[in-house]
Amino acid sequence: MVEYIKPWFDLLSELATILATLFIILAYRAYKISKKQLNLGTITRCIDYYRVHFVEIDTLTTNLKKMKSYLDFVNEELFYFENGYIINTVIYEWLDSMIDVLPIFNGKSVLNENNCNKIIIEQNLLKPNPRIKKAFTIVSEYNFDIIYSEQIINEKERKEMREKLFKEILKNLKK
Repeated sequence: MVEYIKPWFDLLSELATILATLFIILAYRAYKISKKQLNLGTITRCIDYYRVHFVEIDTLTTNLKKMKSYLDFVNEELFYFENGYIINTVIYEWLDSMIDVLPIFNGKSVLNENNCNKIIIEQNLLKPNPRIKKAFTIVSEYNFDIIYSEQIINEKERKEMREKLFKEILKNLKK
């Protein structure tokens, strides 16, 4: 009788192993899909919020309340960058607009003083936002005339210089 039960037990054991493996594969796949949906939802929410509240933010914005709100929003976006919720192509696009507003530091001074919003510096608005200050404090040397150039002849060099800057900003977040 025991000899009759053993083959069935072995078959059930192998079947359970196969089912457990399939379950793990399906659970992992569901996790990946869920993560992608969460990331896409985060991106969509940020884009919608930006369009409604901050499309007109630039170096000339003087509304203190709006600028504080923008910095809170940027701080949140940097959190998403830091934790891998946003893909690099989207990060670079968002950083492209951030560097047109935010000051970039070298530890001692503002490097893009003519191309950032002065109210941020004058009102010391980055004090309650250390993540932003940390991310935008760089050590490498950059030609900011090229980074902010609007001339078509410098377009390729401008893009490469900005991308190098973006990589350093992201590296600063990961520290």
